[in-house]
Amino acid sequence: MRTLYKSEIKILFKIFFNIMGINLKEFLKKIKKRFFLRNVNKQIFLFDKSLLNINIKDAKIITLGIYIGKFIKKHTKNFKINYFCLNLFTNFGLNKVWIKKSSLKNVLSRFMIYERDISLISKLDINLRFAIVYSEEGLLVGCGFIIMKKHKKNLIKVNFINLFCHIKS
Repeated sequence: MRTLYKSEIKILFKIFFNIMGINLKEFLKKIKKRFFLRNVNKQIFLFDKSLLNINIKDAKIITLGIYIGKFIKKHTKNFKINYFCLNLFTNFGLNKVWIKKSSLKNVLSRFMIYERDISLISKLDINLRFAIVYSEEGLLVGCGFIIMKKHKKNLIKVNFINLFCHIKS
C-alpha cells in the first residue's frame, strides 16, 4: 500500500472531473477530512481514516474503504473505473435525468435510456459524459455514462442500478 504518484493523481482527477464537473471542489472538501487515496497493487482505494487508525486484535474487517478502480498497465494513462463506486458521486453530479413512470420497467430491464423515456433533464453537458438517473418520484434509480450516437437514439447507458430501487406496480 502506497500513496499515489502525481501522474496517477492527475489521471484520477481528470476522470473525477469528467463525472462531477465543477462540483469536484465540493467533493474534495467533503472527502478530505475523512478519506484518503491509496494504491494497492495498481488498484485505487478510498480509505476511511477512522477505520485504518482502529487497531483491533483479530478483527475481521472486510474492507477499509471504497474500491475506485485500477490502472490497466504500469505507467499508462488507462484507468478503469469500478461501476459500483459511481454511487459515491451521485450527490455531486451535474447531469440529472428523470425517467417517466411508464417506461421505468423497460429501462431497468434493458439498462438503456432513450429520448422517449425521459421526462425531465436538469442540465445535460455532454462533455461530462456522466448522468444520474431518477424516477419521476425522485427515487435514485442509478447512474451511467452518456452515449450520443448519430445512427442510434441511445442517450444514456446505465451502468449501475441502485439495489434499493423498488418499482410500484
